[in-house]
Amino acid sequence: MVIAVRNEVPSDAAALHRLHKEAFGREEEARLVETLRWDGDLVPGLSFVAESEGRIVGHLLFTTLSAPARSPLALALAPLSVSPEFQKKGIGAQLVSAGLKRARKLGFQIAVVLGEPKYYGRFGFSVELGKKIVCPYSGAHLMALELEKGALRRVERLEVAYPKAFEVS
Repeated sequence: MVIAVRNEVPSDAAALHRLHKEAFGREEEARLVETLRWDGDLVPGLSFVAESEGRIVGHLLFTTLSAPARSPLALALAPLSVSPEFQKKGIGAQLVSAGLKRARKLGFQIAVVLGEPKYYGRFGFSVELGKKIVCPYSGAHLMALELEKGALRRVERLEVAYPKAFEVS
């Protein structure tokens, strides 16, 4: 099975809606992605799809997080979706790796994710660093990753705000 990871393009929208609905078994994540897109909250160059034989089987996107002036440049990884029949084949890992690499190149300093610590820990996300992040999702499953070494070293707590689309999801 050959998987190609590429940037999302506008013509992917309908396929992405189907993918998110299929992967999560509900509409909420599909609507979240559409609302983020409509509101202009997607980070250009940080929305990736995974394709197999011309079919979109995975998607990952990042959105910017608002933070006080002079705070590290932060973004959120959400959502990550892989078609159920393609799960546990490394597609999510390919998407996350590609996304984190690009985020570093674009100058982002930290990434935040709400998810399973075992899964995201292998990419360097840390529950301990996540404790420095204050937001509505703070807790045992909020993790942070320094995209720039030491970005959170002098930060005791960093209050961030997710885009409005997350409030209704």
